[in-house]
Amino acid sequence: MMYLPGSTKGMHFQHLVGRKKPCQLMINKGISFSQLEKWEEAVSAFDRAIALKPGDAEAWFNKGFSLVKLDRLEEAISALNRATGSKPDYADAYLYKGDILAKLGKREEALSDCDRAIALKPYGYNAWINKFYCLKDLGRPEEAIICGRKANELARSQINNP
Repeated sequence: MMYLPGSTKGMHFQHLVGRKKPCQLMINKGISFSQLEKWEEAVSAFDRAIALKPGDAEAWFNKGFSLVKLDRLEEAISALNRATGSKPDYADAYLYKGDILAKLGKREEALSDCDRAIALKPYGYNAWINKFYCLKDLGRPEEAIICGRKANELARSQINNP
């Protein structure tokens, strides 16, 4: 449908679009590409968002996520480092980076990111699960068991108290 200049419907729509910041519009575009599993296009959209606002943690995080889908893990870690550099309390970025590091066999580094995620979001059971696996793989079963129990406790509490 086409609106004539001066149409109130067209003006209303233009007003709504104009309220979003260009960086957020590019992030939304990247997320849309991600939902369609068009990872290269998603990375490109997040790069454009970052060009508009270099310190946007959400853009860096989403770029990292998309890079993982392209199996560009080192680049993903760099993007997630930029996300946490811009927003030091970004627990999900530490969690995701720790997961990637563990997959790369960098368990000590992964453990550090798990600890950071837990410090920021102690009720998040995913970080406890990741920490469990890191400790298990590092040959620290006693500590791993404690983390596994904590993860189970948190998962049960979230199921019982949605």
